[in-house]
Amino acid sequence: MKKVSIHAVQRLFWILVAVIACSLTTLLITPRQAQALSGNCSAEMVYDAVGTRGKGRCSSLGSDTKAQVTLDISIGVDRHSAWFTKTNTDYYTSYWVNNGQGLNGFPRSARVDLASR
Repeated sequence: MKKVSIHAVQRLFWILVAVIACSLTTLLITPRQAQALSGNCSAEMVYDAVGTRGKGRCSSLGSDTKAQVTLDISIGVDRHSAWFTKTNTDYYTSYWVNNGQGLNGFPRSARVDLASR
């Protein structure tokens, strides 16, 4: 039977301690994976007698996702709907109206923005 030295046992012990410390450090320091925002949404610009507004809807949204319709106004203030989580429902922005002022801009496009709930 081969005799094991105390130094070999101590070396194995400290190697084991180092491996455990590294593993715990990795578990504690590694950030949690953020869930990706998800949704199947569409938007369009709607023109009527009052003015132009954005219309959007989502047929699906992830459990951690909320949505908002945005009417993108070039050289002006964008219009937004309220944030929503209900699917298969139309949501509208406020109106953009051409009031003849140069800083009023003009509507470029409509989109649905996603964010974490």
